[in-house]
Amino acid sequence: MAAAATNGATMREAYPPPPSLFNLYRPDDGVSPLPPGPPPIPTPADVSALRERKVELKVLGNPLKLHEELVPPLTTAALYRPAGPDGHIDFKSELRRLSRELAFMLLELTKAVAEQPGSYASQLTHVNLLFANLVQLTNMLRPYQARATLEATLGLQLSNMRAALGRLRQQVAAADAALGGMARALVEAGEGDSAESAARPAEAGTAEAGAAGAEAGVAAGEGAGTEAAVAAARGADAGRTAAPDAMEEF
Repeated sequence: MAAAATNGATMREAYPPPPSLFNLYRPDDGVSPLPPGPPPIPTPADVSALRERKVELKVLGNPLKLHEELVPPLTTAALYRPAGPDGHIDFKSELRRLSRELAFMLLELTKAVAEQPGSYASQLTHVNLLFANLVQLTNMLRPYQARATLEATLGLQLSNMRAALGRLRQQVAAADAALGGMARALVEAGEGDSAESAARPAEAGTAEAGAAGAEAGVAAGEGAGTEAAVAAARGADAGRTAAPDAMEEF
C-alpha cells in the first residue's frame, strides 16, 4: 500500500493537473465560446524539418533534442516484422513471439553447454540477437507507454474530481435540507406565537366586558336602593306632617 501511494505521488508530480482554462468555456449553447481544438499531430516530415533546424524543446522540464534519435538504431539484424505497408509494428505479438523463441534458444544453449561445450557460440549469438531485438522493441514501445500512462493519470484525476464534486453536491443537498427544516420550524413557531397573541387580547376583552357589566349592575343596584330609600324618607316626612293635623281635628 505504501509503495502504491508513493508511485501515485510520483506520477502526480510528473503529470500535474491540467490548467483550469476549461472554466472559460461552456457547453455548446450557441452563445458561449467553444474550446479550441487539439494541436495537430506532427507528421514524420515535420519531425524531420525540426531535426534539420536542430530545435531543442522541453518535455516535462527535461530538454528534448529532436536532432537526436529517441530510440537508437538496431545494430544487429531485425527479427521483428512490420504488420503492414505503413511500417506499423504489432508490439504485442512480436514481443510474445520473440520471448517464446528466447526461451527455446536458452534451452538449446543449456543443452549445448551440457553436451557439446565447444559448440555454444552459435546459440549464444542467437540469444544475444534475440535480447537486442527485445530491447529495441521495448524502447520503441516507450512513447506509447508514456502516452497511455498520461491518459490513465488524467482519467484518474478526472474520476477523483467527479467523486469530489459528487460528495460536495451531497453535502450541499444535506445543508439545504437542514436549512429548509429550520426555516419551516421557525415559520411554525411564528404562527403559534401569533395565534396565542391573538387569543390573549380576546380573553382580556371578554374579562373586561364582564367586569364592566358587573360594575354596571352594582351601580344600578346601588341606584335603585338609593331611590327606594329616598321614597321611604319622603313617606315618613309626609306622615309626620299629617299626624298633628289629625290630632287637631280630633
